Amino acid sequence: MARGKAISVKIPTQRVIAGLEASLAKLEMDYATQGENERKHTVAYEAWKKQIGEWAIANFSKAENLRTNYRSWNNTSMLILTLS
Repeated sequence: MARGKAISVKIPTQRVIAGLEASLAKLEMDYATQGENERKHTVAYEAWKKQIGEWAIANFSKAENLRTNYRSWNNTSMLILTLS
């Protein structure tokens, strides 16, 4: 494939301008509502943390095989659970 050869694509200018204006309007709207969106995300994240914590506690008590692996090469340990 020749690299020096340009590709010419004809797109109506008004269509490009309309697309750019729509993208700019969306960007401005997202910027204006950023605080609200961050608050929604924080509330949803906190609810998720609570839900996953409750799930983990409930399922940890059901585990049949609890064992740990110790990795001496990086001084970390890993807890392995086997749920039925």
